[in-house]
Amino acid sequence: MKNRLIAMTGAALSLLATPAFAALVPLSSIENPPLTIANANVRDTNGRVIGAVQRLELTTQGTPAKVSVALLGPDEKMMVLDAKRVAYDADRNEIVTDSSRKQLHMLYGQN
Repeated sequence: MKNRLIAMTGAALSLLATPAFAALVPLSSIENPPLTIANANVRDTNGRVIGAVQRLELTTQGTPAKVSVALLGPDEKMMVLDAKRVAYDADRNEIVTDSSRKQLHMLYGQN
């Protein structure tokens, strides 16, 4: 039993140490976000770059409320995401959504 617990703990620690998960923090929790977010890429849950940040709206407390994203590709749509539904990777200067590109289109009524 002891060996099994150690193996499971080791697997959990290695997952947390993976770069894709190591630096993610909820975007809405960042006080006075860095200016570099203004040119951050946006990735979906599949790890694909789907767009780029165009604008960041802040609350009166200085935390992000909404992020405007220009989608890449033939549709070139602008989408406004709730900062509570995305995370920020400071090491990569990237926004990561909790949805795929297709799900985002469905959520925001775009094809």
